[in-house]
Amino acid sequence: MIDFMTSWCGWCKKLDDEVYTKPDVMEMSTRFVCIRVDAEQRSDLARTYAVDRYPTIIFLDPTGLQTNRVDGYVPAQGFLEGMRKSLPPKR
Repeated sequence: MIDFMTSWCGWCKKLDDEVYTKPDVMEMSTRFVCIRVDAEQRSDLARTYAVDRYPTIIFLDPTGLQTNRVDGYVPAQGFLEGMRKSLPPKR
């Protein structure tokens, strides 16, 4: 899970304060390798993943293939749905 953000992004701060702090989101995040990228510092990565707004969260499978993305701020329940969609199917 790659969280593309910027230091000036108000919606990124809202995501930090109101979504990432929720117990369900915190628990689900343990199933991912979570990386935060300042898109201004790493514009090359932002271009690679076609990030054009903040926050943008990209979900990748273990091979690096994008499985899902969340563009912009999404409240906790919607964010959890995005996380669930990004998990590999149960066997």
